[in-house]
Amino acid sequence: MDYKRLGKRIKEERLKKNLTQEQLAEAVEISSVYVSHIESGSAKPSLKTLVDICNALGITPDFVLYDSLYKSREYIKDEIANLLKDCSEDNLRLIVKLIKAVVEEQGGQKKISREGLFFISHLLLFLSVPYFVFPKPVLPIPSKYSDFPDS
Repeated sequence: MDYKRLGKRIKEERLKKNLTQEQLAEAVEISSVYVSHIESGSAKPSLKTLVDICNALGITPDFVLYDSLYKSREYIKDEIANLLKDCSEDNLRLIVKLIKAVVEEQGGQKKISREGLFFISHLLLFLSVPYFVFPKPVLPIPSKYSDFPDS
């Protein structure tokens, strides 16, 4: 188990709730020094202490254990929901179309198709390269189809 990641996630949630280490310690009935050690990853909390901390922060243990043990499907779904919550309806429809274009059903299971992997990899490459890296076109870009020369 990665206690540094666990502690980091606890600290992030504590700060989101605008709680000090002292306030969290008081709510859980442990010392603030122990909270500090848990957050830094130098202390290994018992299961009871972990559950008490999670209850005080209003989160579930699987949330803080997410990348310490495994990637919880529920956490991933929550993360996707948080990313999408401020999207417009048009953007949500576009995202659904993209997902449908990338995911295919194979043997009763949803999987990313080869074409989908190709699309995603090229999209990520395109998004990671700043626009000013692309050279200016040497040839004029036709404004309509009739501007293309005959083959």
